[in-house]
Amino acid sequence: MRQKKQEMHRITCLSITLLLVPIAAFAQTPQFQLYGGYAYAHVDSGGVTELLTDLSRNWNGWEASFATNFTRFVGVNFDFSGDYGSSSLESPENFTPRLRQQTQTPFFYSYMAGPQFLLPAGPFLVFAHAMAGATQMKREFAGPYFPVIRSDIAFGSVIGAGIDLNLTQYVALRIAQADYLISKNFGGEQNNLRVSGGIVFKFGSR
Repeated sequence: MRQKKQEMHRITCLSITLLLVPIAAFAQTPQFQLYGGYAYAHVDSGGVTELLTDLSRNWNGWEASFATNFTRFVGVNFDFSGDYGSSSLESPENFTPRLRQQTQTPFFYSYMAGPQFLLPAGPFLVFAHAMAGATQMKREFAGPYFPVIRSDIAFGSVIGAGIDLNLTQYVALRIAQADYLISKNFGGEQNNLRVSGGIVFKFGSR
């Protein structure tokens, strides 16, 4: 009877160990992360009426990033995004007659870099980041006699957080990433919100 209990105890310990091994592997922080996915942005005009006819617009686009992690909890992230708006907005108010034709789809690009902080938790990896860099906005209208271009590159910053679900040793699903992005284009201050999700490729471990 005692021998049977010892055998059951060994089997139980072995089963628990086998269950904990993949969980421990998933809980590791990757050394490098390569991310790409869809992005939705609520783009603010910052009061610049010639940039957008309304105060804000809901735009669609993409986001990509590359991160290198120095430890399990700290790394640096390089983030790039592009969002594209409607092509049916009106021309600036100071042009007569008012036109609704655009020669190009408006866009908003961001180029950011900064530290990121990570918290591995079982199959999940929670992260937060604070980055700074440049943002670019462009609108181009068909004016009465020549195209009217509104384009500007300015300083920008972003704070945000997100969560990844580890699918395999090399691939994770970014369930959600939410960012608050401040830009300074056209002399105003735009307070933009961006949400994205996609696939993360992982290399190495910490």
